[in-house]
Amino acid sequence: MRKQCIREIDWNLEIEKGFDLMSGMGETWDLIDKESKQNHQLIGVDISPAMNIKANERINKYHSLEISIREENVLHNDIDSNSSDYIVSTFGLKTFSDEKLKILAKEVNRILKINGQFAFVEISKPKNKLFIIPYMFYLKFNSLIGKVLWEIQWIIECWEFIAKNLWTAKNSKST
Repeated sequence: MRKQCIREIDWNLEIEKGFDLMSGMGETWDLIDKESKQNHQLIGVDISPAMNIKANERINKYHSLEISIREENVLHNDIDSNSSDYIVSTFGLKTFSDEKLKILAKEVNRILKINGQFAFVEISKPKNKLFIIPYMFYLKFNSLIGKVLWEIQWIIECWEFIAKNLWTAKNSKST
């Protein structure tokens, strides 16, 4: 779902700046980095200090993105008008009432440059009972699986660093 959302943006256009609203831990940033193929500024906006702390841990992982994080409410923000080439959001829409969705739409319109793009997606509970079990599994275990994979990746990176430095130290002593 997130991948489909990110692919809705036309990455062939010239892009200087984009926003990820309700960015959470920055789960879309790897997709944006892979799809965009051009250096640009990406600003994650989330109201949650805890989410922003987690997002800040992954800020320097991406090749083409200059990422910064803003801790603020997307419905009442200080983002400059006409400042963004694109806006994405892959979480949080279902938490808003119709009135708040209208406010969000006005904010998106205000923030986007002329001819700017936006793509939003929200995963909601399926009505078909056949899909409820996989959906509930996804909701319950997705963040846990993500955390485990993140930890495994960190351990691998640590071991690669240690092995590289041991090899370098060993070779420098033998010369």
